Amino acid sequence: MLKVFWQAEDAPRGAKAIGQCGGQPHLNLGGKSPACRVCEAPMPYFFTVDVGEVLSGKLLSLFYCISCTGSTVPEFPQTPVSSPILADEAQALQKDYRLYLHTDEHPQGNAFSPVVEKFIYGKSSRAAGYQFSKIGGTPTKYWGKDDNNIHKLLFQIREYDYVRFHLQEGSPMQQAYKLFDGDPELREENDYMLIAGIPIYIFATHDEKAAFLVTGRF
Repeated sequence: MLKVFWQAEDAPRGAKAIGQCGGQPHLNLGGKSPACRVCEAPMPYFFTVDVGEVLSGKLLSLFYCISCTGSTVPEFPQTPVSSPILADEAQALQKDYRLYLHTDEHPQGNAFSPVVEKFIYGKSSRAAGYQFSKIGGTPTKYWGKDDNNIHKLLFQIREYDYVRFHLQEGSPMQQAYKLFDGDPELREENDYMLIAGIPIYIFATHDEKAAFLVTGRF
């Protein structure tokens, strides 16, 4: 398992760069960023992390829509986590976000990337139940062993980390993710958030050809 640190100043001695926010992913996109299947806007590139601790030689890259996230919630697979969730089902769910489980590829085409480029750090740990962001181990209080989950945890982002993605000057604003009464229609801040900062869990599909995302505030 790898403990993940989003800020260089938070990374302990011995941590190493395991990914990046912003910039360009090491991914062949075929010429352009993926489009949101809800609003058709190009989705910004958020980050890539090395998930080789779980799946050898694999990177995980995430794109997320900032234009329609005030009215959409990521869809969960219909298949129970105790049964195999396969790549086709996971990819069909990815409408307002896109996950790529890929090898280190030569980039072709420029990703839409308003996020300020910086490294993500990680350090090996035996604490499988670690509560903060991590790669591998067991998920914290959601879709874990109690649910007979048979899928490998690729990446966990907990709300305690307060993860925000700082923007380059002149970047478009993010629409608010309206989950609760009182949530703003538009966030007047110079950063992006993933799904209002609530916990995110990304798993490998059973065939290990793709990834899927679930959320939950626990």
